[in-house]
Amino acid sequence: MASKILSVDEVLNRGREVIQAEAEALNQLALLLDGAFSDACSAITRVRRQLVVTGMGKSGHIARKVACNLSPPLARQRIYVHPSERRPRRPWHARHR
Repeated sequence: MASKILSVDEVLNRGREVIQAEAEALNQLALLLDGAFSDACSAITRVRRQLVVTGMGKSGHIARKVACNLSPPLARQRIYVHPSERRPRRPWHARHR
């Protein structure tokens, strides 16, 4: 089965449709923001040490991006941890100082 080759106008129209659909979805999302959003933002800014972000699959890919985007504005260390991994424990003598 051969793919249909789209004209320049068809490509541009489809691109505009996709962008308009995404813009509408973002507008709907903006209407759903409530106190839980500001609570989450406050909790993130109160982090004193490390902010750990995790996810698996597509959510893991997004979590990595979120971790990278949060680092400069928060000026705190942030790390992404894959759910199936765990950080190695510090040696006993380092934990009991």
